Amino acid sequence: MNVVTLKLKGRILIPGGYTTKWPGKEAGLPSMGGTPIIPSAQIKGGLRRAALRTIVEKSGKKIPDVDSYYFNAVGGVKAKKTEAEAKADTALTAYQSMRLKNPINGLFGSGDVMGGMYAGHLYVGNGMPEGDLTYGTFGGVRGDDSIRDPEGMMALLSGEGVDADIAEKRRVNRERTAIKRDIRVLKRGFADKSLSAEGRKALNDALREKEREKDALGGNPVSMPLDGFQYVVAPGGFLSSLTLMSVTMEELGLLLAAMEEQMRTAPFMGAHRASGFGEFSAFWECSEGTVTLNPFENAVIQGDLFLEAREAFLAGVTRFDLSKGISMEVANDDD
Repeated sequence: MNVVTLKLKGRILIPGGYTTKWPGKEAGLPSMGGTPIIPSAQIKGGLRRAALRTIVEKSGKKIPDVDSYYFNAVGGVKAKKTEAEAKADTALTAYQSMRLKNPINGLFGSGDVMGGMYAGHLYVGNGMPEGDLTYGTFGGVRGDDSIRDPEGMMALLSGEGVDADIAEKRRVNRERTAIKRDIRVLKRGFADKSLSAEGRKALNDALREKEREKDALGGNPVSMPLDGFQYVVAPGGFLSSLTLMSVTMEELGLLLAAMEEQMRTAPFMGAHRASGFGEFSAFWECSEGTVTLNPFENAVIQGDLFLEAREAFLAGVTRFDLSKGISMEVANDDD
């Protein structure tokens, strides 16, 4: 099996800002020593799923079942080993045969290959920011058109009673806003350490009454606050490294194809894409060539070794087998 070892160094640029905090979560940006980072698992996860998509697209063969999907997309789900799988743990030659049939697990690793754990031959470093950083918090309130622009809302509606419906919606939203303000005031009252037992009981009773009034209004408030989240902008980008240890030419070609697939269909890092965060471009280089990636564009790949690897991947893609059961078939073939 012909293999190559090389290290790609480069930069990931996210001009619109990077964040991973989802609404309702307490955790902020992932960091290392207080410095925000792009976790290596996030970079690797995006590439792995892109690799899965590109094999399916190029081969024209769908994944046969849900277990096989997770086997390839996330490395499988840990389960109790069968006797045959336990035997396969030491079958190194079977594992190498497996790599030729499924380069995803050879490249990215798996917790469920040949009955054992394999780290894969692609090592991904954390994205480390370079230069000055700008932090911010993104949030706001969802606007109520019945208050902000009732005329514009009217122009898009038809039917009898529209005026009354808009007026009622506006009344309910204003009433709910007033009740929520009263609830906040009541809750702050509990901070008074001199509050007597009778006073605390009175506050509790008033608070319960306001909560009942709010519940009686029903429905989902239009002008509700949006959960805020922290983001960071790194004008200098995030330094990145991809180390390939003894990869086959097909595995190297798969990585290059995955990069292009990710940029063509989902060029994002992190969360809150709909709010304009996470769209990225990237550049990697080594002594063998360069890879330039821009969102929603084809990759620019230069270097004889890279071009040869891409051709090797395309030439072999129709014989790849993404079914989870292939691991045991290969093991049994080598008995």
